Amino acid sequence: MANFDYKGLNAQGKSVKGSLVANSRDAAVTILQQQGLTPMQVTEQKKVAQAQSKVGSKEVKAKPSIFVSNQLTSKQLTLITRQLATLINAHLPVNEALHVLVNQTRKKNVRAVLLTIQQQINDGQSLATAMAMASSSFTQAYTATIAAGEKSGQLGPVLQRLADYSQVMQQTRSRIQIALIYPAIIALVSLAVISLLVVYVVPQVAEVIVSMDQELPAITKGLIGLSQFLQDKLLIILLAGLGIALLYSMLMRHAGVRMLVHRFWLSVPGLSHLIKTYLAARFCKTLAMLYDSGNPIVDAVESAKAVVQNDYMAHHIEQARQQIHEGKGFLSAFSKRPVLPLLALHLIASGQANGQLATMLDKAANDLEQQLQNTITAMLALIEPLMMLVMGGIVLVIVMAVMVPILDMNQLMM
Repeated sequence: MANFDYKGLNAQGKSVKGSLVANSRDAAVTILQQQGLTPMQVTEQKKVAQAQSKVGSKEVKAKPSIFVSNQLTSKQLTLITRQLATLINAHLPVNEALHVLVNQTRKKNVRAVLLTIQQQINDGQSLATAMAMASSSFTQAYTATIAAGEKSGQLGPVLQRLADYSQVMQQTRSRIQIALIYPAIIALVSLAVISLLVVYVVPQVAEVIVSMDQELPAITKGLIGLSQFLQDKLLIILLAGLGIALLYSMLMRHAGVRMLVHRFWLSVPGLSHLIKTYLAARFCKTLAMLYDSGNPIVDAVESAKAVVQNDYMAHHIEQARQQIHEGKGFLSAFSKRPVLPLLALHLIASGQANGQLATMLDKAANDLEQQLQNTITAMLALIEPLMMLVMGGIVLVIVMAVMVPILDMNQLMM
């Protein structure tokens, strides 16, 4: 028999701690579960003071390195969440589940984050608080969901739902990135070829053309002038571009400027529809996950607002949240705001009236994601041949500027 210290949650979601006597750690966990408690940490008393593992074993030191990044990729975050959900659903205490993940991971940044979380829990913090303190990769929406799971005593199912949500969001981003890779490559290659022609090839041909000592066509004069300008001012142009980028980055740190810029992007014809649809889909998907995890609708809207990376839209979400807090319905609060399309609003309002708000939010998000994918596919089908035409036209102009004076000289010689 051994003595064990424990921390856990009771049926009301309140934190409890104490000690008990059991044959083993697993037996202690079973006793706590039979008492209606959700174990968060179960530690044998004689091992509490252990600070690090033995040298040469698979154990790791208890302190993460300050030289390792505490940022997680979206794939790493999804994997950690799913693995943690599996272990929690297998009735392992949170601290033991983290211990397992720490010892099996090979990524230094993941190990550092998990160790920090483990230390914070040992200091008495909740899992949600520990995650928020460990890395900014755990967003406000993420930690709010974890907190709701801890409070309701359904941490395992909530983690599973959160893992599914993270995977869907990652897949959506990947589909958009893959769709944009091909036209981006075409644009970069075409720009590189045109720059090479104008800056290096044209000057060499221009020397031959000028030596002909004849009147040059306007198109040839313009091309030679552009080539000389780029040769003389290329460094200045690059430095000016870098300066503009740095100035933009500095200005975007100010809330007022950022609000104006974000509002401008939402008013650009064509682009605004894509941005609004993407942000609305993220907001609905996050809100559905938060609400379904047990968060009150007002708190869920507050946390879901954090995933909307546009200050102007987030401002309207905050105003709608305040109206919901005052007693207005979802449709009334959002109907006159540039956040959700009208069809999605009515779908969500119907779900709220029928007690299926989370389901309808998820359906609205799926519809918006499909609409976004269809719009991107249609735009790329138009943009790709248009880019080829534009780039081909530019090359044609360069060739004509070079060939016209040569053809004129041949006619004179004849």
